[in-house]
Amino acid sequence: MTVTRNNLNGRHPFKEMSVQKRRKWVRCPAKLEVEFVPVTGALPVCSATIRDMSCGGVRLVSIVPVESGTTIRMRLKSVYEVRVVHVSRETTGQWSMGCAFKEEITSAGLQQLLVSH
Repeated sequence: MTVTRNNLNGRHPFKEMSVQKRRKWVRCPAKLEVEFVPVTGALPVCSATIRDMSCGGVRLVSIVPVESGTTIRMRLKSVYEVRVVHVSRETTGQWSMGCAFKEEITSAGLQQLLVSH
């Protein structure tokens, strides 16, 4: 995917850059079922699917939207805390949530989660 952005006056376009080149970590596709719960608030335990994952974070898809900025705990092989960075509605009606790990995981740790869950 390539993104082109213009500055405010539209005269000097920024150089086109692929989304992957802007990312710090390579995303790995996934289809992992997880449960999550906000650290604070009144939401019960909710289910989601991890659609992709990197050493820096995950993309969760759920029928339950969680507000951007919320910290949630999700259970994979162990419990991980992530902060919801952005939320968008998918055409299916589900909610896609980009989340950043509180503490980045190693490449080896990422591979272990992807193959052993």
